[in-house]
Amino acid sequence: MVPTNTRKAIQWPPYYPGSIAQLGEWYEPDEILSSDMPWAVAWYANRKCVWVPDKVETFMDMNDYTRLGGPIVGLYLTPVTGDGSLFTDIVRGEYKEWSSFILRNVGTRGFPLQAVTQLQIEGECVLYSDRDRWSTKSE
Repeated sequence: MVPTNTRKAIQWPPYYPGSIAQLGEWYEPDEILSSDMPWAVAWYANRKCVWVPDKVETFMDMNDYTRLGGPIVGLYLTPVTGDGSLFTDIVRGEYKEWSSFILRNVGTRGFPLQAVTQLQIEGECVLYSDRDRWSTKSE
């Protein structure tokens, strides 16, 4: 028999299942999210999630024209994109157009996801959302 106080090991970074699963509480099953690790959002939060496009313009196009059946209502970024070398990986790398989002140095004016919160562990993950879902969602 396994003791009830035994904790399951987590693979951090980038996986913190409890924090990812919280997205399933904040978002409805028919809503669409985007992430740098969409497989984890689909698995742990049981929500539709697409890979972050390489360009912000592509994200906006997908969102504005609802090519996915609805707008993208959340952007979940993790150490997959944020734990690299600042200049080489983040500023000049694959997600360079998202560097200000990854570094939490973006004004969201004009971007459809205006609400922002940092998530576990120690704020290394960030969630941009269409609205504040974490303060207003009742338990």
